[in-house]
Amino acid sequence: MSIEAEAVNHLLSKSDVVQALLQDLIGFFSQPSQSLDHEERQIRLKALRNRQDLFQEEGMIRILIAAINFFSERRDKTLLLEGVEEKIEDITNKLYVVLAALIKGNRANCSNFAQSARLNWLVNRLQSQQASSGVLEVLHSVLIDSPEVLNMITESHILAIIGLLDRNGRDPKVLDVLCSLCVNNGVAVRANQNLICENILQRRDLLLQTALVDHVAW
Repeated sequence: MSIEAEAVNHLLSKSDVVQALLQDLIGFFSQPSQSLDHEERQIRLKALRNRQDLFQEEGMIRILIAAINFFSERRDKTLLLEGVEEKIEDITNKLYVVLAALIKGNRANCSNFAQSARLNWLVNRLQSQQASSGVLEVLHSVLIDSPEVLNMITESHILAIIGLLDRNGRDPKVLDVLCSLCVNNGVAVRANQNLICENILQRRDLLLQTALVDHVAW
């Protein structure tokens, strides 16, 4: 076994500690409960934004991406002890969840993915069977809170996301991401809508139902 493999296996022997730390970070960046009254929730949201901004200023997004790459590459290339691969998958997925929590609802943090290299990196990560759940959380947050990223989405990106339906079935997280591709700031993104419909419901007639709102002019 190589020195690198030994180092990775030693690190993962402490996986319980690593996962506990990541779970603490997920809680640290968790969204305030919807059950709170409006004023209290706004206070907690402001405190959360401050925490997100502080960690971003310290390079946390870059560190998380580097950690994800580290574990992903070692899983693919390194001879690992039995049971260690599962630990890598668990840690990697938690890293994605921390990343999603760090950027959720924070447009400035989400805008870090408004560049082709990082967006392509994110979509390419969907190919990982075990990590796709965490990646979807990140991608959904980015699409909701960063219109710039939505404008950069290409046909190949959309087809990669649709491909998850064939692989995972009707995963609610996949459907959430597809929904977020269809509307930008309350305005329909027709090209994305048409592409999704054409690929999911090929050669089928569609009946679309919308909510109609009366507008009264005085």
